Amino acid sequence: MSKQANPTVIGGFVLGALALVVAGILIFSSAAWFKQRVAIVTYFPGSVQGLAVGAEVQFQGVRIGQVTGIKVNYVSEENGFRIPVAYDIWPDTIGVIGAGNWALDAATFAQRLVTERGLRARLEPVSLLTGQYMVSLSLGATGPPRYLGATDGAIEIPAVESTRERVMDMLQNVSLDELAEEITETLRAKRDILAA
Repeated sequence: MSKQANPTVIGGFVLGALALVVAGILIFSSAAWFKQRVAIVTYFPGSVQGLAVGAEVQFQGVRIGQVTGIKVNYVSEENGFRIPVAYDIWPDTIGVIGAGNWALDAATFAQRLVTERGLRARLEPVSLLTGQYMVSLSLGATGPPRYLGATDGAIEIPAVESTRERVMDMLQNVSLDELAEEITETLRAKRDILAA
């Protein structure tokens, strides 16, 4: 004769399994749910192909955040599109030593870096093989920042053109017909020299 299952034991087993699942999620996600975050947005010119939600945000090679959203906005006044990339920066990954007049909240600190130190965002390849991209922040841009209008209380960090966009611009300005003609003339000249 079989013994009847005890509902208390089954309930305890289910609750224990649920607790293990929650603990596993927290451990493997590095407790990212509990990190303090500063919402940032950047409007990148050109294509953001290869950038995905969850991609890293780095400052001089140090991971300081991650991409949280990518949208396409139609701007009727310009009859064009903007691509806002939203990302979070984790203030606990950035320390201020000898604060002086930089002892500010994270949002004000980021704004001052943009205006006073030339903080800009750029798309950089993570891997040329896979085509994945990340957001790279760096200092030293010259000229005034060009804001496009962040919404939802996010701080806007202006973008600078990525290496990919600069290469594409260069390739579009190259005339293949002229290049082919120059190569042909060079080969003719070499042939004439060798024939002489």
